[in-house]
Amino acid sequence: MRLPRLHLAIKIWLALFLSTTVVVIGMIAWMRYSFDRDFKGHINRVAKEQVEYLAPKLQQLYATDGDFSRLTDNPRQWNRLERGSWLKAFGIAQDNDNEDQSSQFRRNRDDKPHRRPHFKNRPIRTPTNLVLANELKEPLIGIVTPDNPVLNWRPLNVDGELVGYLGFSLHHHKSSQRELKFLKKQSNNFLLFGIIALVVSGAFALPIAALLVKPIKRLQSATENLSQGNFQTRVEVSGHDELAQLGQHFNHLAKTLEDNQKQRRRWVADISHELRTPVTFIKGQIESFVDGIRPADTKNLLALEKQINQLNTLINDLYQLSLSELGALNYKKKTQLIHPIIESITLGVEAAYREKALELNTTISLPENYQLLVDSDRLEQLLLNLLTNSLRYTDAPGLVTLTCSHENDNLKIVIEDTKPGVAEQDLPQLFDTLYRSESSRNRDYGGAGIGLAICKNIINAHHGSIGAELSKLGGLKITCLIPSKSQSHG
Repeated sequence: MRLPRLHLAIKIWLALFLSTTVVVIGMIAWMRYSFDRDFKGHINRVAKEQVEYLAPKLQQLYATDGDFSRLTDNPRQWNRLERGSWLKAFGIAQDNDNEDQSSQFRRNRDDKPHRRPHFKNRPIRTPTNLVLANELKEPLIGIVTPDNPVLNWRPLNVDGELVGYLGFSLHHHKSSQRELKFLKKQSNNFLLFGIIALVVSGAFALPIAALLVKPIKRLQSATENLSQGNFQTRVEVSGHDELAQLGQHFNHLAKTLEDNQKQRRRWVADISHELRTPVTFIKGQIESFVDGIRPADTKNLLALEKQINQLNTLINDLYQLSLSELGALNYKKKTQLIHPIIESITLGVEAAYREKALELNTTISLPENYQLLVDSDRLEQLLLNLLTNSLRYTDAPGLVTLTCSHENDNLKIVIEDTKPGVAEQDLPQLFDTLYRSESSRNRDYGGAGIGLAICKNIINAHHGSIGAELSKLGGLKITCLIPSKSQSHG
């Protein structure tokens, strides 16, 4: 049989209610046990104090009369004695509150017992049943029954001679009807208290459960919106508990998805734009050849080849970028000498720099035998992309500096160039795919905004960092840090 589905608020309410029920039941059980135990202990104490109060009086009566006939013939006098002992045991009356002892026993058997004004018309029933017996333990006053068993006898002695016994019961398991009735009444009171406590706790637990579930419902609704592609969804966060932290994480996730969506849309638009330009040019050139508008001579074919090469470069860059973002580039890291790698790249670009009237200054502040655990091919690609970026976007005549040093257990590579610079607000986006600080920049420079994105992925694969800032030379300054924990000095 499948259980019905319960909402979270009902589950929380049940948890609170059941826990309260267990506590209330345990509390009632303990209170009943404690009350029953203390009540019987109190009755036993009262019985003992009654006996200790009555024994001297009964012994004096016997010494005066020679027997207990005054009490057996006048039960009212016995009742008055028993009542006085009960009041004394409970602390209600003092010795001088009762009648004088000699005056008690001087009354005739037929005299009506004297009642004090404040007990008039208020008959008092004692909770203990005392038994007065002779020296053979034969009851003179009181009856020994299963409901009133005499378990303890207090001997009564006059001048060293045993004249009788005063019997009383110490309660252990059996209780009188009066006691059982009293205990039942108290148990009913405890039960009523428990029921009221459960009703109140249940009433309070319901709004508390609803209050706890409210932020979860907000998150549930926001998650549904997010799953439908509404990445602008946010939840209101209040407090500092786990639910508040969950709300903050949700908002961060939503913002990340929103940014990724915007970046993906821009990426698709940029890719389309980048591909459309050379394709449109190539198509126009071919159509002009077919229509005879332009001759298919060397000059026009070279222009066509240039556009095809740019298109091919763009496709290769996109492929390399996708591999680097997916982590599919084949990184073969091993301990490499850094000097030869840097010198090889700088020598390879010197001709292009001279052709554009740019000066390239290289400073390598590293030992000749400085080694680092890197992929040499990817490090060469990193340096080539950075130097090519400066080559493309630095006005001639200009200056580009390359500095390599060891700083704080890192290989530090810094490339700076002269103007033009980059707007400060564009710096954080320079390493985004297809981003260029000026969307209208002439594509004759050959850049599509992919090289720096590849550089960032290469640095990330080496657990390093890369950043851009404005250069004091007037252009751009790019700083790369590659951890050198595995470097050695030969």
